[in-house]
Amino acid sequence: MAQRLYQARDFYWRPQNLDGLLTPSFAHAIKTRLACAERDGVRCRHDDPWTHAQDGDIQGTPRFTLVSGGSLATVLEVRMDYRLALRGAASKPGTVKIELQRRGNGCWAVSDLISPDGDSLFARLSDTPE
Repeated sequence: MAQRLYQARDFYWRPQNLDGLLTPSFAHAIKTRLACAERDGVRCRHDDPWTHAQDGDIQGTPRFTLVSGGSLATVLEVRMDYRLALRGAASKPGTVKIELQRRGNGCWAVSDLISPDGDSLFARLSDTPE
């Protein structure tokens, strides 16, 4: 599931193709923030939710590792390790944590992305903009 969300890595700007990938509360937070941004005519995020960087791209194929949880767990944490390529500079390593929750149907859904700086995307989206 974490890899599927990464494959749809522009999920934040195009949330219409996320059926089953996100928990309802995470999907709602994304769609609500986008609706506010469209209404106010501003872009609500200037950084990439995967890298927490404004510039650069993930280079190569990231590596996914189960950090906590298991087959009987209701919550999993997956770490995605990647190399961030910056224009004109050497690439640098980065990590994002992907939190997943087991849904009522037994399938997993992403509930949050925790940036390399430890910031929760769900918490930032859930904060009421001023």
